Amino acid sequence: MVRHLCEAVKPTRMFIVLKGKHHLLKARYEELGFTQRSVPSDKVIMAVEGDAEIRQLYLLHRSATKLPDIAEIEFPSLIRFLAAHDRLDIVAGDQLTKENHYTEPLPPTVEVPRLSAQNRMLIEEQRSRLAATPFPPPPASLLDVGSGDGRYLATMLDVPSFRGYAARGVEPDPIRRKTAQSERPHLVINEGSAYALGEDDLSQDVVTASFVFIHLGNPDLALLEMNRVLRNGGLLYVVDVNDNTFSGPEIIGRLIDTHDKNYDGDRQIMDELPRRATEFGFELIGSHSTTMLNTGKYYPEYQQDKILLAAMDAWKLLSFIRPQTVVKELFQEAQDYYFSSQPEFSMNLETRVFKKTANVLG
Repeated sequence: MVRHLCEAVKPTRMFIVLKGKHHLLKARYEELGFTQRSVPSDKVIMAVEGDAEIRQLYLLHRSATKLPDIAEIEFPSLIRFLAAHDRLDIVAGDQLTKENHYTEPLPPTVEVPRLSAQNRMLIEEQRSRLAATPFPPPPASLLDVGSGDGRYLATMLDVPSFRGYAARGVEPDPIRRKTAQSERPHLVINEGSAYALGEDDLSQDVVTASFVFIHLGNPDLALLEMNRVLRNGGLLYVVDVNDNTFSGPEIIGRLIDTHDKNYDGDRQIMDELPRRATEFGFELIGSHSTTMLNTGKYYPEYQQDKILLAAMDAWKLLSFIRPQTVVKELFQEAQDYYFSSQPEFSMNLETRVFKKTANVLG
């Protein structure tokens, strides 16, 4: 519940009231950052407040919900509950919309070349996936969420699956939208986010989201919004990396794990997405996984469900980790080990295709 509250409501302080024999619980909450505020005759009131303190409390509880002994427990969505009871007014929608964890980390000199290479790799990997997906025939509408500068959307629209489609994108970052307008004026990329798509109800046949969900602070609110704009029978097409599939040296695994535990997005969301999507009127109709390995030569080699990358190109996939202060020393240590020892590692790129079967908002 703490995790869901932090993701949806964005509280600035939280209070705990302990009654009766509370000394053991008091020590536990002190470990979580709560401090004692008052002691009425039969209870202890404790509180935690401040952006940094609340964020740390959230990260601790998010990690707890991913522990192996509770991994199979299904946590019902707070967003779904609030939507069913017409209480979405308490959700911090404006604050969530302003958050953009993706645009913060790397300078353009590093990020643009990496994204260009990523887009080329992604479209090649996706050609067979797109061809095998039962998209509605044209004329149909497509909305791409998190279009950035439009590179991937422009390439994707040349794939036979989407020829004849009326397509546009939404992107929260004004710099990337300006780049799209300058370099790809034939595209329509509007201001918007995964939480506020700016489209009419039941107006889209397909919604695509590539490398989006891993950066969201509240995936459930995004699923609710995507359900709203999709027509019944429409498709939600999601592509993301899954850090939980990493296989390789312990030091690189520790680097990824440390980063993920301190990142406001969720780079393991693809594990949970099918279950979460079910709560929001979606049925999983397609699931694919491509293993990216660092055992390639000079250029990416595309095999059945595999991409072989050169050692340098594979390491660039992890460059997003570098700016995070908490892993600065660990990143350098892992990088030195990688280029001196040349170990093998792999990680999966996953595709999930969902069909809308029900309107969540009625």
